[in-house]
Formats: sequence, C-alpha cells, structure tokens
Amino acid sequence: MRTIQQGRRLVEPVLLSRSPRGLVSHLILVRVGRSTARCGLKRILWVGVLILVAAVGITALVAPKEVRLHSAIRIERPPEQVYDFVTSLEAPAKTFSGHGRIPGVVKTEVVGGGPLREGVTARVHSSDGAVMERLITIMDRPRHHEYRLASGFKPPIKYLLKSGRGEWTFQPAPEGGTQVEWIYVFELTSPVIYPLASPLLNGMFAEAMVKCLARTKECLVDEASCR
Repeated sequence: MRTIQQGRRLVEPVLLSRSPRGLVSHLILVRVGRSTARCGLKRILWVGVLILVAAVGITALVAPKEVRLHSAIRIERPPEQVYDFVTSLEAPAKTFSGHGRIPGVVKTEVVGGGPLREGVTARVHSSDGAVMERLITIMDRPRHHEYRLASGFKPPIKYLLKSGRGEWTFQPAPEGGTQVEWIYVFELTSPVIYPLASPLLNGMFAEAMVKCLARTKECLVDEASCR
C-alpha cells in the first residue's frame, strides 16, 4: 500500500490496484462527508443560539424588574432617640460597614451644608471611592424617613441598578423601646440581569442591612462602643 497526501493532510491508505474511477469516487465521498459534518456543526451552533435567545426572552418576561429587601430590629430606646440617631449625618459611617462586594460608608454630607431635611441632597462617600447622592424625600420625626438614590453607582453595580429607594419606619414596640423597619427597593436596569443582581442584593446587601441595624442598636444602647 501507499499513502495519498493532499497538502499536508493524509487522506487514507489506498490499494495500488484501485482504479482511477474508484479513487475519484472515494475522494468525492470523503469530501461530501466532511461537508455534511460541517453543516451538522453549524446546525448545532444555531440551535444553541436559539435556545439562548429563548432563555433570555423568558427571563425578561418572568423575572422581577425590582428587588425588595427588608430588615427589622427592636431597640430598647424611645422612637425619638432612635430616629434622631438614624437620621444624623454621623450614623451611616458608624453603622453601615458593608458586606462582601457592598462597600461601607465613610462620610455623609448635605449639599449646601446643614442637617438632613426634606428636599436636600446628601452625598454618601463609600469605602470604594464612590459618592452616592441621596435625595431626601420624607423626614417625619419620629415615625418615618425616606430617601431616593439619585446617582453615583459604580461598576459593577451601575450595570445592574437603575435606581434605589430606602425607607425607615419607627414604631413603639409592645415590649418597650422601638420597632425599626428598614426597606430598600432597587429597580434593575433590565429583568434579564436579575440572576446576576440577586446574589449581590438578596445576599450581600441584605446581610449588610442586618449588620447595620445590629450596629445601630449597639450605638444606641452603649454609646461608648460607637465612638
């Protein structure tokens, strides 16, 4: 036997006695087989693309457009005292340390100066260098405080979130002290990215909220530990 080569590729061993017509037929069959294999691969790739497009479409239809987080704690102090501490400019840096990819707060200031009040914009400086702007929408002492995140998201969060809203309520607890409820509502840039945003928000940010409320309680019950 001998081996027939095309360029650098070995076709296959061919018997010396094979006729020219048989050899031509054999080569045609080999080429057709390879062409069929390439077409099959293309079909598989197209099917994969269609499945991916369908999955994205279904996610856009059924996934939520926003993520709602909730955390609560009872603090053995009157609502007025709890409200005043939470709405002070010093509180976020003392209590919100972040968690995982969620940065902590290092400073909060009001644009134009003065205390926190309805209608002003507060700049919140984070440990990752971001500067978030909060528009203060409700200051109802000692029951209700609300704000909206206006701008300042940094990557990767800026690609996931369009806006955010924080809401605090303070009610006298039946056992004494104050029942604090903290709600955050985040609007996603698209429902499609919910699978990416959920671990960051439902996992890391939710845990950061729990830690913040626990630290808030520590600061109010034992002021010396919060300095």
